Amino acid sequence: EITAVEEGRRLEWVSFPPMKDANRGKGGRVLWGYELSPSGEGTRLEHHMTVTEPRKGVAMLKAMYKVFGLPAKQVAGGRTTLENIKRAAEQS
Repeated sequence: EITAVEEGRRLEWVSFPPMKDANRGKGGRVLWGYELSPSGEGTRLEHHMTVTEPRKGVAMLKAMYKVFGLPAKQVAGGRTTLENIKRAAEQS
């Protein structure tokens, strides 16, 4: 779900784990965002991600993150996305 938009400056959204709508938000959430700001002769793009713990099942979620190496994969995925955005912006 998009939570904030400032055209040309900021985009933020929240994602929820796949759950039934009745339990939406109880399984934790991930808050994502991009912010653009002037930097010298160009633009600085920053990305942020915050993972909030679920109300129930924290131990299982932490185990899953560790077993699948999700934090490292999320960081790598974020970097790849930023590199792709930079590459696309520089081609324009």
